This record gives sequence, structure tokens and C-alpha cells, in this order.
Amino acid sequence: MTRTPGLRPLIARYFSTIFRVGSRAYVPMAGSIVTLLIVAAAIGHADAVRILTAMVFTRAARIFLQVDAHFLLRQWAGGARRLYRKSLRRVIRIETVSLGGAWVITGLIMVFMHALGQDKAILLTAILALALPARNISSLFGQRAMLHFRFAIAFCGPLLVGIVFLVHPTIWAFAFAYAGREWLALIVALVLRRWRPAAAVAVKHENAADADESVAEPATPFREDPLTLREVAAVSASRSRGRIAYRIGRTLLGFVPFGGVVARTARTLGAHRRFAPLAGRSAYPMMAIAAGTFAGAIIMPLALAKPATLLGSATLLRICATASNVLLWWRFSDGKDHDEEDDDDDD
Repeated sequence: MTRTPGLRPLIARYFSTIFRVGSRAYVPMAGSIVTLLIVAAAIGHADAVRILTAMVFTRAARIFLQVDAHFLLRQWAGGARRLYRKSLRRVIRIETVSLGGAWVITGLIMVFMHALGQDKAILLTAILALALPARNISSLFGQRAMLHFRFAIAFCGPLLVGIVFLVHPTIWAFAFAYAGREWLALIVALVLRRWRPAAAVAVKHENAADADESVAEPATPFREDPLTLREVAAVSASRSRGRIAYRIGRTLLGFVPFGGVVARTARTLGAHRRFAPLAGRSAYPMMAIAAGTFAGAIIMPLALAKPATLLGSATLLRICATASNVLLWWRFSDGKDHDEEDDDDDD
């Protein structure tokens, strides 16, 4: 009886895929669900929806001017320190401008909610906006720190709201807990980024000692010129087009049972990439999506100003922000595929 060749690698690949989907899609989702359930159990469904709405509004404000400068920094990591520092300073300036724009857009959202008479939602949005810098900062430390950041949010959320639940369960305390989980997750991510298991370090040194340095070459050559704004615009254009398929699909699947699970699974497996080329053929569909969802985000709460409709408005505004971000970087696209799994849309 002959042994089927390649069966073991195939099984290993399937187990690896299952682990990747479970860890990168389901763990963050489970953390968000548990966090929201604790809040709803303490202060009621309506106030829990108000906190969730404020969080989605602030995320939408960030998406409008989102950049992906951090994606390029790996090209200078390990190279000339002078060039890396110059590129890093440029990335920090770009991220700072993006963050400032997000706060301005958040202010406009708060003005709109004031016109609706949603004063409680205004204060909640202001509190949640305090968490916006944490995500920008985490991106500056590379893909590993961002992955740790996502995991940390899944555990820090239930931890902080659980403490509030036991100590002082009010809507404002829970809002600060939601904002605080981002900063606590950032601290955890930075700590884990520097931590290495002793066994892993020993294996690394042993392998380095046994390797023939005369034939060793870096997998990616280090850049010899600093980062440019045009490069940031090009990679942001590519990655923003990859996001919109997932975010629209996730919104539509949200109306069916287990739709969120399906959307996250498909994203982790890369299904959204098949639709990304469609977003690059013409700008007019993007304009239509941006205009339509923006109109819906305005009209929905005007017709019926309730927590549920305000959450629907925030969801539509997030899609509008994604389409607007595609249009913002449209002309800079270089046609390359820079897509990787996102780190900022887990709630």
C-alpha cells in the first residue's frame, strides 16, 4: 500500500488555517461580544447601544483619513539607522495629521448629534474619541505589535468593564472603560513586543551560529532612501480598496444570523481580495457608495432619533468613510497588491 504523498503537509495547512481563523477572527469578536454583554447586563440595552454607537462613529471618523504608512516601515527596519529614523519621523507626522483630521470629523459628528438633541451621545463620543491615538501609535511598532494589540483588546475589554460592573456600573464609567481598553491594550502590546521566551532566543542564537553567513542574504533588501509621501499614498490606495469589500459585506451580513462570523471568516481566508479589483476599475461606483451611505447616515436619525437608528447611521457613515478613503487616495494607486489583514475593524 503506497502512502499518499503530501498528505501530512495538507493536514498541517488545514490545521494552520483553522488556528489562524480562530485566533485572528473569532477571538477579537468574542472579546467584543463579551464586553458588550457585560455592559448591557449592567446598564441596559439602550445605553449599551449608545456606547457602541459612539465607538462606531469615532472609528468612522478615523477611517475617512486613514493612512497605511506603517506598512512601509519594515523596509527600513534593520537598515541604516539614520534613514529609519527619518522615515519614522515622516510616518509620525503623517499619522498625526490623520489623527487631527479624525478629531475634526468627530467634532462635526458631535455637532450633528447636538442638532438631533442627542446630548448623551455627544459626551459618549467625546470620551471614545480619547482612544483614537492608541491605534495610530500601535501601528508605528510593526505588524507584530498590531497583532498583539488586537489580542489584548479582546481580553482588556471584558477585564475593564468587569471591574466597572463590580465597582461603579454607570454609562460614563463604561464609556471610559471602552476608551481605556485601547490604551491598556497598547501597553500590553508594547510589553509583549519586547518579550521573547528564553527557549526561542536560545534556538535563534543556535541557528545563527550554525548558519553560513557568507551565503546568507536578507529576504527583503533594505531601502537606501527615506520614505516619501507618494509611497504612503500608493499603499494606502491599495489597502483601502481591499477593505471596502469586507466592510460592505460585513454590514449586509449583519442582518442575518451569524453573519459576522461568516464575514470575519471570509476576510481571514482572503475572500475579500477577489472583489478588490472591482473597486479599482472606476471611481464612479465609489462616489455612488459614498454619497448614498452619507445621505442614509443623515436621513436615518432625522426620521427617527433612537439609539438603534443612530447605530445604523454610524454604520452607514463607516461605509461612507471607507469609500471616501478609497477616493482620497485613488489617483495615487500603483496597481500593486499591498493587502494584509486589517487590525482596526474588530468591533
